[in-house]
Amino acid sequence: MQNLNVQTAIKTALVNNETFTILPTYAEMDDKVLMHLADQMLRELGGSRCVNSEIEFILKHADDDYEFAPFCRDDITNGSPTGYFTTLEGEEVELTEEEKETLIEEIQEKLEEFEEESYNTEKEKLEALLDNTQDIECENYPEIMQWFALDERLIYRLEEAGQCTLVGEYWGRQAYGQSITMDHVMKKVCYDLAMCWSK
Repeated sequence: MQNLNVQTAIKTALVNNETFTILPTYAEMDDKVLMHLADQMLRELGGSRCVNSEIEFILKHADDDYEFAPFCRDDITNGSPTGYFTTLEGEEVELTEEEKETLIEEIQEKLEEFEEESYNTEKEKLEALLDNTQDIECENYPEIMQWFALDERLIYRLEEAGQCTLVGEYWGRQAYGQSITMDHVMKKVCYDLAMCWSK
């Protein structure tokens, strides 16, 4: 009975006139199949075009005079600077300035539950955590190495995955030196899109 459930969860998707077997989760998919799927998905959606020169030219001139530029650096999504924070469990987490402020508020609310004069280990840990959080310096901007013009459906999913995008048309890739279909995030968004198209 269990095998029957697994069989019914497997779907197929037609991408660029090629049928792909779409397994229930991304982790179950073979990496070579995912790369091929991403390649065919890009072809289906009009391909990709590297537009480094154009985007960097516009951004450079936008820094000087935004009034005449179609966009500027402030229009880059997920481009906020981040800082690293170590949790009480020793896990290192990356936070934006906004996430830092939210975390500070949450810790302060928990600390308000304790009496001012009370001392216990939980309160001391929270006070140490508050100090660590307040010391976070959010200065690490995402390093965009290439800009690609892509279909808006891919841009939307890349933005949701935390990638830098610009005006719903361009993806700020934080890598270079290999085909974009080898990037984990590209394989994942193409898998997700194929899953939406599957039957």
